[in-house]
Amino acid sequence: MAKRRKFTDQFKAKVALEALRGDKTIQEIAAKHQVLMGWSVRYAAQVIEHYAHVRVFPDQVELYPAFWM
Repeated sequence: MAKRRKFTDQFKAKVALEALRGDKTIQEIAAKHQVLMGWSVRYAAQVIEHYAHVRVFPDQVELYPAFWM
């Protein structure tokens, strides 16, 4: 029986920010990081849910927590 993989918060953030950046498709991101497509979307949704404002630039993503607003 295969053991379940555990992903760190840093890994999830990396995948989520790639998805939010929008320069690659969800399929490309999932294949690159060897995760299911649904997880890539879920990680991105969690980032959006926990931050009040997300600004996406070509080379970076700025996140502002809800208490800053």
